[in-house]
Amino acid sequence: MSRTFMVLGIEVASYRFFTIVGMMVGMTLCFRAFLELGLSKRKTLGFLLFMALGFLVGARLWNVLVNPSNFGDALPWYSFRLVGLSLYGGIFGTGIVLLLGMKILQKPLFPLLDRLVVPSTLAFSLARVGCFLNGCCIGIATNGPLGMIFPSKVIELEALQKVFPYLSTHVHVHPTQLYELFGALVGLVGVYVYRALCHPPAGSIFLLYGAWFSLVRLLVLPLRALGYPRVVTSVLYPGLYLFLILLCLVLFGKNMRTKELSSWGKKEKASQMKPEDLLEMNP
Repeated sequence: MSRTFMVLGIEVASYRFFTIVGMMVGMTLCFRAFLELGLSKRKTLGFLLFMALGFLVGARLWNVLVNPSNFGDALPWYSFRLVGLSLYGGIFGTGIVLLLGMKILQKPLFPLLDRLVVPSTLAFSLARVGCFLNGCCIGIATNGPLGMIFPSKVIELEALQKVFPYLSTHVHVHPTQLYELFGALVGLVGVYVYRALCHPPAGSIFLLYGAWFSLVRLLVLPLRALGYPRVVTSVLYPGLYLFLILLCLVLFGKNMRTKELSSWGKKEKASQMKPEDLLEMNP
């Protein structure tokens, strides 16, 4: 685990590198998804630009809302640095862009959302690799077998040790970045196995994965070492995750019910057709 590593003789920051690579991979796959829906390359590039802006603006504004003490002279809220960002704020920002864009272009939303599950998961996973190597977004201390020591944090701990002599510089903490990464990838495999076996209607993959991912975040939340106000970690985030889980499951159920009714209606119509109607369909 290291905050930096060498690429072609150039020292590169782990977090920044993997975050940017994740964004590039995600946007490349999103580009293909938009083309599959029939959008031109020009419209697709414009859409991706607005999606990226929506994510960054949403992620920053949400972080300002839940963690205002993180911003000041050292980090203004309008800074372009890739820090002080919150994932779900970015998701909400991107979601607004998608809703407006699909309405303007008069394209179906659910088929696109299904196609964006893989790009989003890969981008998130790569960013979490960067967090792990950088030693940020770590968990709380633990004596369990999964606890890890992050070397990148030793310098900060040694500085604190001068003030608190009994503070250890070898603290095992939960690698929550890996928990979330593993959970995201397991969910991705799961929903695509379900898709291959059950052939659900459009939107089902997105809704199931949305519920799963929010569940992963909810389960990992108590293990994360967040500096947010207590009301955020104890009330806002748990409530948000539970709401999204229920919302996705309700919409998934409604989606499946619509498919069943549609299938039943087609069978009923076929059973009521007269022999001469069948002859007209098959001359």
